[in-house]
Amino acid sequence: MSASERTSTLAALPDSATRPGASPAADLGSWIAGGAAPADPLRLVLDHPRFPAAVTALAAASLEIIRARANRAHGSVDAGRYVAKLAAMWLDARGELTLSALKALCARTGLLSPGRARDFLHALRHAGFVEETAAATGGRPARYRATARFRADWIDHLRGPVGAAALIAPSAAALLARLDEPAVAASFIEIQGEAVLRSASALPTGEPVVEGFYHPAGGLQVLTLLIAEAADTAAFPSRNPVRLPIAATAATIGVSAQQLKRVLAGASAHGLLAALPGPAYALTERADATLRFIYAGQLLQLLDPIARTLAQHRPGQGDAPGG
Repeated sequence: MSASERTSTLAALPDSATRPGASPAADLGSWIAGGAAPADPLRLVLDHPRFPAAVTALAAASLEIIRARANRAHGSVDAGRYVAKLAAMWLDARGELTLSALKALCARTGLLSPGRARDFLHALRHAGFVEETAAATGGRPARYRATARFRADWIDHLRGPVGAAALIAPSAAALLARLDEPAVAASFIEIQGEAVLRSASALPTGEPVVEGFYHPAGGLQVLTLLIAEAADTAAFPSRNPVRLPIAATAATIGVSAQQLKRVLAGASAHGLLAALPGPAYALTERADATLRFIYAGQLLQLLDPIARTLAQHRPGQGDAPGG
């Protein structure tokens, strides 16, 4: 979907005020609790009074992970490497983690080339997140699996986003208490990973927000910092300025100071950032429609998998297969 199509879609969606009696919180809650998916979940998320708070919580959870990682070899300083990490976990949950499968999946998203996917798998092995289980032989590729450390790391990564989703659908918090159950975690990783991977391939080339924040190394982290540290639970996107001192910010997100300057200059050239004294930056109106669409989509990519996972693993019915 192009940027203009996305903007038109958002403009065409009716305001909640035109739907008497509509309750985004009630509709989303009943969905997670086992009801049918609502007819217009995107509108429900956008209309929810806690949508800005949920987006801020999503960004804050990501920022906490960024700041906690001493070794960023497995980190996600751009969208491509994040997708590669997610793809590795998704393939592992399906028992299909090979280099060829990872390269194909990353290439399909358009965010990471096959060559970079190879390098990333090597980085995961070096960091102790992936291990070889069967050597290449007779034309068959080598097979890999995620280590217990990688699985625990990924499950910890999921807790913050699930908690953010629970701000607009409190019944989603039921999954938090069950992520330590291997079968439940495997189902959620597979279902949610598939949703994110499918959506990643739809990111359009030429969209200013994508070009400014999702492709450059460090761009996604800059966007995360701007949203999390604006700390605006009343409006999204926020116009609150955020201080981004070059040296400290570059160290936090794991890129060079020169690369950070390139990201800020590029996003500013796209009209996405307003530069203020400090140095500080604030998101501009030009980014609004696309960011609202993207982050509402991210919350849906949590809510639907949460609902499906909880439905598969209702207490007393035994472990259902993932997928």
